[in-house]
Amino acid sequence: DAPAPASSPPAEEPQKPAPSGPEKTVTVEIHSARGLRSGDALGSSQPFCIVELAGKSESRCNTGVAGNCAEKPSAPWWRKTLEVKGCQTGDEMIFTVRDKDPIMGNLLGTVSLSAEQVKAGFIGELQLLETDSILAEKGIMVEKGKNVEAFLLVKVEGVDPTLADNASYAALATKYA
Repeated sequence: DAPAPASSPPAEEPQKPAPSGPEKTVTVEIHSARGLRSGDALGSSQPFCIVELAGKSESRCNTGVAGNCAEKPSAPWWRKTLEVKGCQTGDEMIFTVRDKDPIMGNLLGTVSLSAEQVKAGFIGELQLLETDSILAEKGIMVEKGKNVEAFLLVKVEGVDPTLADNASYAALATKYA
């Protein structure tokens, strides 16, 4: 009997470099969302957005409840400028939209900007990740596929943009003004 061929170890994902460099404060504007599902069984929501750097809970800040949540719970607007402190080259930024509910505080969606996007700056819509699996873990039944097209409109000042990044950012700023 011939010996079985040796199997190669599974390929490891390349290790992301740890954030480095001087800490900076990054200006983040949370403008609005669209396509949010209802935050509670009564069909209403009081959505707010949390912004933080991955692994740096001390950077966390939030918008407060949206100004028009009673009229348009699926399309809230905040138009809130936040200062995210402690940002370094290599940091990822996480956006989490929740319903301000004293009992459940339901998660409505989450999305992150890559370290490259945070470095360059970003203006535009980000698609919120579907939260059905998270809700299912809590025993909350959500119709599959309902409101999976939810987006968050944000503007993030770059931590260390290049000249090309600045030109692209300026062009997008005009589009979303």
